[in-house]
Amino acid sequence: MNVQEFILEQFNQRRIKNPRFSLRAFAKMLEMDPSSLSKVLKGKRIPSPDTAQRWISRLSLNTEEAQLLLQLTTAPRPKKKNGLKFVQMPAEVFESNYDWYFPILLEASSIKAYNENPSLVAKALGISVEKLASDIEILKILKQLRISSKNSAMLQRNHNTTVHLPLTSQKRRQIQQKYLQLAEAALNEVPFEERDNTTLTVSLSKNDIGEIKAILKKARRRVNHFALAREESADCVYNLTMALYPILKG
Repeated sequence: MNVQEFILEQFNQRRIKNPRFSLRAFAKMLEMDPSSLSKVLKGKRIPSPDTAQRWISRLSLNTEEAQLLLQLTTAPRPKKKNGLKFVQMPAEVFESNYDWYFPILLEASSIKAYNENPSLVAKALGISVEKLASDIEILKILKQLRISSKNSAMLQRNHNTTVHLPLTSQKRRQIQQKYLQLAEAALNEVPFEERDNTTLTVSLSKNDIGEIKAILKKARRRVNHFALAREESADCVYNLTMALYPILKG
């Protein structure tokens, strides 16, 4: 864990208790301006031990947490490596902060109409504009969204983000269930010309499941690469949900 992850976890804990708790309110709690807090959360600034001591008091940290924060503020910064950098999202950050609609926000950022009018996205997702703005800030902190280099008023998603997750978790199941619900709703609400629903039932050996998963993974990547190649003409956000499961067990 580093300072960035520690402070983000503290923010997440308070946001779980109060979903309206914002980064601005968190900065006020820490007695610092929002831009300085943003630099800490993006890993661009490491607070001094004196600042850490103040945070210990403001956050009401216990002895173990206080010692950890002090250790993190005095730890040497890792050297930057050359080449493509993949940003890893810790599993605990995903579990405490990631919402089912975050992938939709990331994809909507590539569509001009949604990027220029975030209220359209908020309305479609059933959340407030304030909640959307807060979530966008979280995605920026997690380095999944960034300000466009061509237009400072536009957002761009990063494609070099990796997420290390446990094989299964309650949060992961909840997100998967939500997308299955959306797929069921689309079956009744979306015209056939704008969707595709197919099923395949086959007899398999349990020993072949790993290979089948690899085939499905390649299929998802092909769809993703196809979409990225045509991103500039995108005007919709689609979801592809796959479910492979046994019906009869021998």
